[in-house]
Amino acid sequence: MKRSRDTIDIRTEAGENLLDVTKRVQEVVHRSGVRDGLLLLSSLQTTTAFFVNEFQSALLENMGLTLQKLAPWRHGYLHDGPRYSTAIAQGARALTRSALGTADRARVGDGQILSGPDQSVVLAELDGPPRAAAPGSDRRGVTGFPGARIARGGVDD
Repeated sequence: MKRSRDTIDIRTEAGENLLDVTKRVQEVVHRSGVRDGLLLLSSLQTTTAFFVNEFQSALLENMGLTLQKLAPWRHGYLHDGPRYSTAIAQGARALTRSALGTADRARVGDGQILSGPDQSVVLAELDGPPRAAAPGSDRRGVTGFPGARIARGGVDD
């Protein structure tokens, strides 16, 4: 059985972002040489998530509104303070990420991501780049077979 893991760095802007990263992930699949298998996308950061769905503006806006209702972005979550966490005002974002899930997957066939005609691999950045971070703690990512680590950081492929 062939396996692979790779890294792609992606820069995000401040605030919330939904990015179509399908082409970048497909490049990783191609480089891996894996022809058939399962791609695992797994975020390594509390305020990012990956999912496979349509990258269509109305759907993405509806998702944002739904997540806002689930965990309104306000101060006052227990997770926001130093008593419980090193995070500052990220309680809602952490809850939102939990609702989106920590991982998603896609099938690979003939060296291509197998998905519906309108489906994309989407990176949800819920809090923008960290304002202050220890070395290495600003990475956002996924790992996988045949997979990728898609990360936000200092290098942009």
